Amino acid sequence: MPPSSVEIEGVGVFRLPNVYQMQRIRRMKRERRHVAGLAFGMGMTVHQFCRLPVEVRRQVEHAFALCYGR
Repeated sequence: MPPSSVEIEGVGVFRLPNVYQMQRIRRMKRERRHVAGLAFGMGMTVHQFCRLPVEVRRQVEHAFALCYGR
C-alpha cells in the first residue's frame, strides 16, 4: 500500500488532496490541474508552489508519484 504522506526535508509534508480540494482541482483549467494537485498536497496555493525552486518541485512530484503508487 502506498504511503498517504511523504516528508520533504526543508519544505514540509506532502499529503494527498482531500475531497474538497479535488473538487476545486476539477474546476480548474486543464493546464493547471497537475500543479494544483501538487500545491494543495503541500498546503500551498498554486502561486506559492510555482515560486519554489525547481529541485523542490521535483521532490514534490516524486512524493506525488509515491503516494499514488506510480
